[in-house]
Amino acid sequence: MKAISLFAVGLVSSTLTMSLPTNRFNSRIITRFSYGDSQLETTKIAPDRSNLACSAMCLASGTSCTGFKVEKNRCHLLRSWSFAGESNFSADGIKVHERNVSEWSKIMIIGGRETGYVKSTNVEVIDMANEKHCPNQSSLPTLRYGMHAFILGSKLLILGGIGNYQDITSYNYENHLWESIGSIAADRSDYSVARIQDSWILILGGYFGSGITNTTLVFNANGSIIPGPDLPEPNEGFCACGLDDNHIFITGGVDLSSQTLRTTYVLDWSTQQWTNLDPMVLTRHYVECGTFLGTNQELNILVVGGLDSRVIVDPNTEIFNWPQRTWRAGPDFVYPEIFLNRMTSFDGKLFVFGGFDDVSSTFLSSIHTFIPGNESWVRFPLDMKIARRDFAIVKIPEGIVDC
Repeated sequence: MKAISLFAVGLVSSTLTMSLPTNRFNSRIITRFSYGDSQLETTKIAPDRSNLACSAMCLASGTSCTGFKVEKNRCHLLRSWSFAGESNFSADGIKVHERNVSEWSKIMIIGGRETGYVKSTNVEVIDMANEKHCPNQSSLPTLRYGMHAFILGSKLLILGGIGNYQDITSYNYENHLWESIGSIAADRSDYSVARIQDSWILILGGYFGSGITNTTLVFNANGSIIPGPDLPEPNEGFCACGLDDNHIFITGGVDLSSQTLRTTYVLDWSTQQWTNLDPMVLTRHYVECGTFLGTNQELNILVVGGLDSRVIVDPNTEIFNWPQRTWRAGPDFVYPEIFLNRMTSFDGKLFVFGGFDDVSSTFLSSIHTFIPGNESWVRFPLDMKIARRDFAIVKIPEGIVDC
């Protein structure tokens, strides 16, 4: 497949020379490293913003900075060299970002539609670990919904969406503003995303150009885009998630005839082939899903939402057991007929943000936590500041925002 370079359409900018380490570290454990052997450069900084400023300098540097040390109002940029299993290292340095992505505790919520179907530019961040709202964030430059956000290589990106269909937007870590850095070949919205490797993310289906598509795109961290394996059928509003380093799971959505789906497939990346799995009990459109480990340590996929008042809601959540390839009913969600919500994970749990309750025609600001141990729901202590639906959500590393 021929790569389409985004650099030709302006993906290169000063923002993108930053060295943000890969954001999945399941295969290696980062440990302490030596200050003396790792020092790259030293810069004087103001004492009142030492850690945050030093972290931003590390991100913005054109070097291989992956850590820093603050000492007497000076920022020492460092490169990591000592990993688990190596000996004779000291604890001089502080790591930047090199943590398993599952431990990132800050959730950025971007755009969407607010109460009254108002298109939004609003961006907010919630610190899940400390259960607090972060200070107000810079708004998007344009109204936008029906898109996704993700961290890829050194970049925090938003791709497409209704209101800015072709744009690739990046968050500038230095001035905390959003900026357009390129575009894709045709309009894309209401697509799904899945990641199984550090260096790329898969964009699946959605509206592409003038209609629903079965195409997928591999968006690489180096800025290139290549075609991925086609979906089994044109689809939008389905959910997708990576299961391991080789498999991607999808379920639900709507096809070209506007038929809501309950079909379920898994992609074997090594063969580029889709396998048809047992379908869900209910058809679901604008559905969310996420993975969790059961008490027996088997991988499961929780499916929430995608329902409306036209269907009989039973069960209102469903769980797919990956090793056994079987469905079962999940715990009832407080809003049975919810859609256009978003789901993410933190600390081994899954969280459902916002959405639209079709029973009461209400935009939601609530956050609910799924507890895998007993497969139950609890209300998170905070709500989003703004009730919204079809927004983007992304976990971000420490140091990206001031919080």
